[in-house]
Amino acid sequence: MNKCDELAKENEKLKKQLESKEEHDRNPGMDKLLTTKDLWDETLATIDLEKDYQLLDYSLPSMESSCTSLYDIEFDVRGSVSYGGSEGIYADIYIDGVFGREDDSCKANVGTFKTLSTDDEAFYKMAHLMAEFQIKAAKWVRDNQTRLVRKGYDVAFNGRSQYWCLTLENAKKRAEKHDDAVITDLYAQKIIKN
Repeated sequence: MNKCDELAKENEKLKKQLESKEEHDRNPGMDKLLTTKDLWDETLATIDLEKDYQLLDYSLPSMESSCTSLYDIEFDVRGSVSYGGSEGIYADIYIDGVFGREDDSCKANVGTFKTLSTDDEAFYKMAHLMAEFQIKAAKWVRDNQTRLVRKGYDVAFNGRSQYWCLTLENAKKRAEKHDDAVITDLYAQKIIKN
């Protein structure tokens, strides 16, 4: 099993723990871990496939996308368009970079678009769809940045997040000046001090 597979397996285990009712009750208001399936579904919802891409045979999220949790935003949404081995044209979407619990760079499939057409116009259209998906997915990452970053510690006071700190020591220094400060471990999604 390679490092990325191990990471995906561990992410799935942690995702289940964080999404459990018991965990939610201990940490009310904590966001669930977002996955590449969320990235796929929410980005796809912003693209009018029926109007602009009638040539599509299908669009499917990756089988692994429901278990690839996102812990950071240091990744690019990429794609490739290619002729299929036996028929049609595929546009494959994936993420590449640091998105897991560790600082290792990995690659994970997000989803695939396919058309049975094989002419030049269809290839251009699939490339356009891939580019549109990448642009809108990058916006999704920016819009969800606070939900996606799961490294370090958040220091909140006056009812809102004020600082991000890499170490707990730095977070405690920031928090000690404020009676109502709350420190949250972004990785574990647990409140440390309130």
